[in-house]
Amino acid sequence: GTSGGRIYSISIDRITDAKKGPVIRVLGRPGLADATGHLTLAHAERRDLLDGKLALVVYTIDQPRGTIKASLTPPQSAR
Repeated sequence: GTSGGRIYSISIDRITDAKKGPVIRVLGRPGLADATGHLTLAHAERRDLLDGKLALVVYTIDQPRGTIKASLTPPQSAR
């Protein structure tokens, strides 16, 4: 794992053609290793989520382009 002190951002990013796209929502700040809460997506963001075009990305001091990337997929009941 990565310690919280090495993390400088956690975000939801758009993925295009298997490449990282723009950051669409910042979820965490420097030093934050976890977070909880609710997020309301705009219509276009929800469509991208359902189409598998969003990913959770953790940016660290050592890997500023994103060290951990996980595709976001909603449960079947949310489709």
